[in-house]
Amino acid sequence: MLIKPDVFPGYMRTGHEALHVPDYLHAVLDQVEQTTGYSVQLREQPALHHDSETRFFREGMTSHEVRHRPAYSDYALHFLLNGAWKILRFWQMPPEERLVPVTEVGRQLPDDLHRELADKLADRPQELVTQISRFLYQGIVTQLISMPGDIRVEQELAREFPKHRGEQDTYLRRQIKDLEAHFTPEISQFAPARLYAASSAMHLVLTQEASAIVGVEPPGYVRASPHLPLACALRRHLSAVEESGYRGDRIVTERWAEELGMERWFEWVKLWPS
Repeated sequence: MLIKPDVFPGYMRTGHEALHVPDYLHAVLDQVEQTTGYSVQLREQPALHHDSETRFFREGMTSHEVRHRPAYSDYALHFLLNGAWKILRFWQMPPEERLVPVTEVGRQLPDDLHRELADKLADRPQELVTQISRFLYQGIVTQLISMPGDIRVEQELAREFPKHRGEQDTYLRRQIKDLEAHFTPEISQFAPARLYAASSAMHLVLTQEASAIVGVEPPGYVRASPHLPLACALRRHLSAVEESGYRGDRIVTERWAEELGMERWFEWVKLWPS
């Protein structure tokens, strides 16, 4: 059901107060249903690995979904606008260009990186090394196929929705704070060097761009990182792409993949196979 009242339906759960939806967000949600034929539902999802995610309508679903972890419920309004905007951008593409990036489930790191990981974890069971290899592969690919679009969407929201800037800035400040955990020495001790450099560089770009939107100086860990030169290269690709919308997201993603040596780590497929 399309949202018509001032309170998002079905949001009274796990102790949260009902979510007030401002007029500008109502307009975007209306546009999503008019454009795609499906509404947007907001759901809490405790098992998410990230603070939020957007799932486009597909077979077996009754609507688009924006999911978030309960710990981030204070930012639900921002997640809702962010997700709805991503849906609109995707549906603005011609049907033949509505492609999503996917990778093989259960795939582990390429041989050279897997061997480096095994050497670092030589005292651990091989089964555990394989599990970690798969976890690292999925994690880095998720970063690569999501961060360029995430950054570009945040930039667009900052330009298009001045009334939303308070909600956006509050969320981005939290994100900047959360990102610091990705630069702890414990992570670098077992991750293959090239993999850690790629992950750190992408996180650095996200931190820099979030800081720029909020209007604050990036945290000290950005300037101190040995991976800042690689981050600067990724950031140049980000600013060099003039193509707007989802098509531009794809171009940036492919350029990042080439810069990081990860061109064959994912592929683009139709959301609805013929």
